[in-house]
Amino acid sequence: MRPSVCSVLSEACARRREVVLITGDAGYGVFNEFQERFSDRFLNLGIAEQFTTSFAAGLCLAGFRPVLYNIIPFLLYRPYEQVRNDVCTPKMPVVMVGTGAGVTYAPQGMSHYALEDLGLAQTLPGLTVFSPADPLETKAALRLALESEGPVYLRITGTGEPDLGEAPQDIRLPRLLAEGSDLAVLCHGPITTEALGAREIVAKQGLSLRVISVPCIQPLATDWLWYNLGDLDRVLVLEEHFSPSGLAGRVQDAACAHGVWGRWSFQFRGVPQDPVPQGLNQAELRRLWGLDAQGLAQSIAAFMRE
Repeated sequence: MRPSVCSVLSEACARRREVVLITGDAGYGVFNEFQERFSDRFLNLGIAEQFTTSFAAGLCLAGFRPVLYNIIPFLLYRPYEQVRNDVCTPKMPVVMVGTGAGVTYAPQGMSHYALEDLGLAQTLPGLTVFSPADPLETKAALRLALESEGPVYLRITGTGEPDLGEAPQDIRLPRLLAEGSDLAVLCHGPITTEALGAREIVAKQGLSLRVISVPCIQPLATDWLWYNLGDLDRVLVLEEHFSPSGLAGRVQDAACAHGVWGRWSFQFRGVPQDPVPQGLNQAELRRLWGLDAQGLAQSIAAFMRE
């Protein structure tokens, strides 16, 4: 996903003088080529998160389109006050690209995990939030963000993620990745590959899984969801995030608000809200939590028996 961000930024900078990339002492190696090509549009303001956020807001007032890049806890958690007061409340068109979604940076510890960021993002006024599943969604989200009139938060992971099907036609809408008639899985972020893996496993048991990526978390395309879930009875919401403050919470609130909560039986599969075990990598943590393809397949089979 990070190479996708660099590619789109290079495209934008070649066409638009106002696009500026600001990093908080992160992105080494990823932006080397970008820095050489657009040295006058690359700023590393160091480990000064609050200042960097306010600086980006100030650039908007001067007519620039800043893209603020950092590891998520240092992009959203530490400078939360400045994001709220200087960026979101006055509707400054800052694009905040946060890397390390979920436990991408395991085993570096809790200081680098992003399991609550969607909950924080939902408290910020006027903030559009994207959590892409693959490089194709990442490119589409960033291109839209650079045209946005308000602030955008784009959460990504690392490099090497596969493209999942065709490029999205409209990144604001969910993306149907696989047809199915027994159960739908709503997911976001690269853990979507685990849902597709689980689909292959349960197919051998005679179960047909519909997999839907939901890259735009805020605002949530509820009409699209209700229509495309309408013929099913069961929905599983999968995410590498704490469920109550993630997509699961968004779906639950929206279904209750629209009076459609009773139409489906829901199951939420996210990260347990307990201290994360230390010393394990991302794959090991997913397996521990039952969020890998095999664990999901078991959960789906049990869900269908209920």
